[in-house]
Amino acid sequence: MGRFNRQICLLCTFCLLFSNINISRVDGAEEAYSADEILGICEEVVSWASSDGAFFSENLVATAGSSANDWLFIGYCRLPSESVDEEGIDEYLQALEEYITDLYASGNLENIKATEWQRVGLAVLAAGADPTDFGVDLDGNSVDLVADGAYDHARYSSLGRQGVNGWCFALILLDACDTEIPEGAAYTREYIIEEILSAQLGNGGFSLNSVADPDVTSIAVQALSKYYGDDTVYTFESGEETVSRTVGEAIDLALSWLSLAQLEDGDFSSYGTANAESTAQVLLALSCLGIDAQTDERFIKGENTVIDGLLKYRTESGGFTHALDDDGNATVENGLSGAQALCGLTAYYRQLLGMSGFYGSAEKQNSADIEIESDITEEMDEIEEAKQTETENDTNSSENSEAQETASGTDGEEIETTSDVSDEEEKVYENLIYIIAIVVVCIGIVTFIVMKKIGIEDDKSPSE
Repeated sequence: MGRFNRQICLLCTFCLLFSNINISRVDGAEEAYSADEILGICEEVVSWASSDGAFFSENLVATAGSSANDWLFIGYCRLPSESVDEEGIDEYLQALEEYITDLYASGNLENIKATEWQRVGLAVLAAGADPTDFGVDLDGNSVDLVADGAYDHARYSSLGRQGVNGWCFALILLDACDTEIPEGAAYTREYIIEEILSAQLGNGGFSLNSVADPDVTSIAVQALSKYYGDDTVYTFESGEETVSRTVGEAIDLALSWLSLAQLEDGDFSSYGTANAESTAQVLLALSCLGIDAQTDERFIKGENTVIDGLLKYRTESGGFTHALDDDGNATVENGLSGAQALCGLTAYYRQLLGMSGFYGSAEKQNSADIEIESDITEEMDEIEEAKQTETENDTNSSENSEAQETASGTDGEEIETTSDVSDEEEKVYENLIYIIAIVVVCIGIVTFIVMKKIGIEDDKSPSE
């Protein structure tokens, strides 16, 4: 009887401990930023970039076509419609068209960097215009930025002349425009994907040289994200080795490397310097996959998320600095840093609200009132369910388990998609857990008292 009583005590203790468990969506993170807070930060970046209260200042419009301003423009256009100035967007588009026409009058946009076409094409698309009919060339024909910058870019130079970035942004542009590549084109989607996959390093990262870099790795993930659920196996040459791999396997390896590369403050370093741009690119890559940067354990170091890592570079005026000064302060504002931070945060904001992806058109649901579940999220849910079933079936086989871990490249951790559970539902669920725990404790206590009383009665002698 004494042993039974001790078991009851242990049960009660366990229930008491269980009732104190705190259920939270954020594993390890100290604080989560809401969608409204993220939008507010984005609007502060826009305010910082404004001159005399106007975002589309004379200087901004006059320098349309520059890298920093185009990315700032893209990030701005992908904010919800109520946060943007349509007249200003049209003004910048007109300046971009003049920029393209002037350059084509002397040949083309760029002799080496295919990304010049691709970035401008994405900017035109984000504003709701048609990048396949934008500007005029030397012969008076309309300019097709998608053809010239992607599938027929070979007429100028190889897409890979500047490195893997040329292949990545070509694929991003093609998919953002839903382009159907015509027969006889210099490059197909399959060819471009193989070129990107063949550039992956042995550790899972991507680079413009031989050292894995978070910026380039993130851009590769952004480009490949649409094909995560595709089971096509690509065979290609990587160095002296022939490799066969799906896009999903390549992305898993890249995510594993990015997780290892994340610093303790949540940010990322490129060529020895922790900086805002690298961190923003990682945030954008995760959003393209539907991975919540504030809840995925792979991207939380200590109590710091990727969002925390990026916001450490925010200045008092709402802009962003490239790197902190010697005292660890964000002081010197940088145009490209602010632009890429806006892109990353806007992408995350759109993800939180279930809107269409960052790379796309203003015509494709650019309102905060319209929520769209992305195809990639549905595909990844199906993949996660299949992987979970496979894992359960193989629990008794250590060999199969080890092979699966190697293939995923994520030490058994799989990609998590954005939770659809609201804060109210989560609180109800949490309260329900507490109630159940308390009921179990009460039952345990009552059982203990009853059994103890029975034990006392059993121990009495007949003479008593």
